[in-house]
Amino acid sequence: MKTLFRFQRPRLVAAAKGLTDFDIVDIKLRDDLPEWFPSINPFRKVPAIEFPDGEAIYESIIISDLLDELYPAKQLHPKDPKEKAKQKLFLERCGETLIPSFYKHGLADKSEETKQELLKNIGNVEQYLTEKKSKYFGGDEAGMLDYMIWPWFERLPTMYTLSADTYPNLTDWFNRMQHEPAVKETLISKENHLKFYHGYKTGQVDYDFI
Repeated sequence: MKTLFRFQRPRLVAAAKGLTDFDIVDIKLRDDLPEWFPSINPFRKVPAIEFPDGEAIYESIIISDLLDELYPAKQLHPKDPKEKAKQKLFLERCGETLIPSFYKHGLADKSEETKQELLKNIGNVEQYLTEKKSKYFGGDEAGMLDYMIWPWFERLPTMYTLSADTYPNLTDWFNRMQHEPAVKETLISKENHLKFYHGYKTGQVDYDFI
């Protein structure tokens, strides 16, 4: 039995691949971090996964990729190496632009400037999906890139409502993803996201909400 210290991306991957041989452990960060957890991840962050031999791996994308390789029955990455590399490049781009703009506008500065920065980055995602000409970022079925990006779009309704006129393909994708079994299994409600954000800003974070 492996131990997965909870975070949404690896949980989405585990759910999408039908993996059940995990103990899910919630770790409360900041002041409530258990004394033993730095032995799992010296950077004191989740997610992390510990194997029966005591070896631990951390960082959400690395864990997600590892799970896809360890359990190849249902591959979430594209089989084509070039397409896999292209998706990884786009995900890295999102990590440098889209995701920081979510945090900046959602947790720090709800100004018009940060809103426009966020919308610009969402527009880049819309363009990428439009060029793919497919239902999902991974093709006709949800794949690794879809699950890696989803958590931030799950949080989007707390700060902005996607317009089908402006983001037609992304809106369709968002609606389809809501019906994916893995998304349903790991979904965090808009209300709980808002409660978490409020606690984060006031310094009284309740990680039970996420």
